Amino acid sequence: MFQFQGKFAAASKLLLLNAVLHVMVFPLAGFSADSLIWVLVGIVFTAVIPGLVSGRRWLAYLVFVVLLADAIAALSSSFGLSLILAWWFIAMMAVDVLASVVLFWQLWNSQLYK
Repeated sequence: MFQFQGKFAAASKLLLLNAVLHVMVFPLAGFSADSLIWVLVGIVFTAVIPGLVSGRRWLAYLVFVVLLADAIAALSSSFGLSLILAWWFIAMMAVDVLASVVLFWQLWNSQLYK
């Protein structure tokens, strides 16, 4: 499906994992209409993976900011839910933060672009 080679390959792998976690919220939440926004975010994350793999730096900056916002949204959504769904949102937040750290390293590491 995707060939993970290039400047942002590691972040792209984490973004794919993140997209799968987002899409799986829909069945875990009992197919509720409120969880459809997470499916949409997962589809958008999947759609930007080819751009990251091809090395589009501007897209990596945009995804970095979106991942940080998504981590905040996932954390705030984890309150008041069932235990399984709350831990799922915390896992989503952890992958968001990890992907953000990897993107930060890949964007601001001068050794990658010499």
